[in-house]
Amino acid sequence: MGTLNPTILAPEMSKALNATRPLRQRFNKTVLTPEILLYLFVTSPDLDANRVLQRLAAERGFKLDEMARTAQTMAEMRDGRNASLDFQGDDGRPVALSDEMIVVLDEGHAIAQAAGEIYVGTAHALAAMSQRGVSTAAMLQRYGITPAAMTNLLADAAVARRVTSPDWVAQAKAGELAPVFHRGDLLRDLLSLLALAENRHVILVGPAGVGKRSLVRSLALLIAEGKGPPDLEVGHHHCGDGAARRCRQSGAGRGQTGQRRHPFLARRPALPGQFLDAEFP
Repeated sequence: MGTLNPTILAPEMSKALNATRPLRQRFNKTVLTPEILLYLFVTSPDLDANRVLQRLAAERGFKLDEMARTAQTMAEMRDGRNASLDFQGDDGRPVALSDEMIVVLDEGHAIAQAAGEIYVGTAHALAAMSQRGVSTAAMLQRYGITPAAMTNLLADAAVARRVTSPDWVAQAKAGELAPVFHRGDLLRDLLSLLALAENRHVILVGPAGVGKRSLVRSLALLIAEGKGPPDLEVGHHHCGDGAARRCRQSGAGRGQTGQRRHPFLARRPALPGQFLDAEFP
């Protein structure tokens, strides 16, 4: 039995997965299915997915109450197949995931990356639920919630806006960034590369514990003091396992003149039993 890597999830997605426990009990289900999660999305106004649904309901003229009843019926009728992968709840108890929930999270992760984001949020999961091959797709598409419609909405910054990585410079300015050991020689080399006029993207590669993150945090502290290169955001990113090559090929993390990008990429090898687990600080 494996455990879902929580670092791929946005905080609200973790909150949503935790909130499904009473629903599984209510529907007398042992595993979490896309139908149960969809019912939660339709009935939880505090989630991004619900705000997307409200907007689509207004545009397409359907009622969320009707969708909630349909989602409830589907959740009650359908039993998912245990994928032998659990989400570890905040209470320490595992939430068993169905095989289709793994598809939803995997597709949601790909959708997040395509939208220029990192973590899987509820809106990404909703978009994944509309994809062909997922049991919720036919119902969602009857309401006009198609992959194309979701792509357009996620491209809208007013809907897709969310925090996808911690802003270490802001944390440093607020005195919230933990002290780090400054390695002067490496930091000077890094500053020299980032002072270039263009193509100033840097890939930090190495096993866990060698100090990649500490080096980037040292840079964040310098930027907070006004001593670092301008127009940089310093945080850390996560990409799915096997996505390192895709990130490099697609230009993820590459800085371009006049654009603010996260220039620091570092890979951590996936460990056995981890799902979508490769780290790009």
